[in-house]
Amino acid sequence: MKRPTEDAVTWSPRDRQVAPWFALLTVGGVGFLLSTVLFAIIPVTLEFAARLGSALAHGATEGARFWDSAVFLLIVVVQLVVLPLLAGRSRKSHPQSESSSGLGR
Repeated sequence: MKRPTEDAVTWSPRDRQVAPWFALLTVGGVGFLLSTVLFAIIPVTLEFAARLGSALAHGATEGARFWDSAVFLLIVVVQLVVLPLLAGRSRKSHPQSESSSGLGR
C-alpha cells in the first residue's frame, strides 16, 4: 500500500492547487453524513424498532405498520452491518486490489 507522501509526488500542479478545497469538501461531507445519521437515521430507526417490538408483543404482526417497520429495519441492518462486514472480508481476501487499481492512471 502506498503512503500518502509517495502518492503526492505524482500530483500535477492542478492537483496540488485543488487539494485543500477537496479536503475541506471532504470534511464538510463527513460532517453532513454524521449529522444525518445522528438526527435522522437513529431516531427513525428507534421509532421503527419500538413499533416492531410493540407489534410483536401484542401479536399484531399482520398490519402494514408491522411489515413497514420490519422491512425498514432489515434494510438498515443490511446497510450498516452486513455491507461493511462484506467489504472488510473482501479487502482481507484481496489486499493488493486497492493499491494496484491505479485509479485511472
